[in-house]
Amino acid sequence: MRSESLRDRKSRERGTALLVSVLMLSMIALIGLSSMDTVMHDRRVAGFQSQARTALYAADAGVSWGQGIIYQQIGALAGEGVAALYDFDPAFPTSGSPHVLGDGSSTQPTFMQETDPAVTQAVDYLGKAEACEDWVMSDEYGSAQWREALFDIRVEGRPAVSGNAARHIQAVTTYCYPFQ
Repeated sequence: MRSESLRDRKSRERGTALLVSVLMLSMIALIGLSSMDTVMHDRRVAGFQSQARTALYAADAGVSWGQGIIYQQIGALAGEGVAALYDFDPAFPTSGSPHVLGDGSSTQPTFMQETDPAVTQAVDYLGKAEACEDWVMSDEYGSAQWREALFDIRVEGRPAVSGNAARHIQAVTTYCYPFQ
């Protein structure tokens, strides 16, 4: 009888060890699934951050594009006076025809004039500001007064993939201009 109870006890111990092992494996599986869910969430967030960063860089390229337009075209306006600056409306990429960066394929980010309906043009003359730094010109002798011309640049950058990652930049730039 004594040998039967020993067998029963060993059998019960084996059953308990099996139950503990199954519970431990279940806990490890739950920890693994939870870790995978966390990693997938982190990857998704990193993807959104990457899209937003790409859109910001595209918008920054749009600001540089706008500055280039000002520097290239302002010389032609110099002879026409201040009124020409207020009428200055350069051609700038729009949402219907955005400028595509990189190799020009559909997998590249784009920039365009800001899509807000209140923005009528991407590069807008704001007016004259302070005298140009390091320029000393006198009005007494009839020469032009060199002042900073202020321009507002409003662009939107978008990543190649669709989504809500568009970034808007509004920048003010200056150009030293002879006001009459």
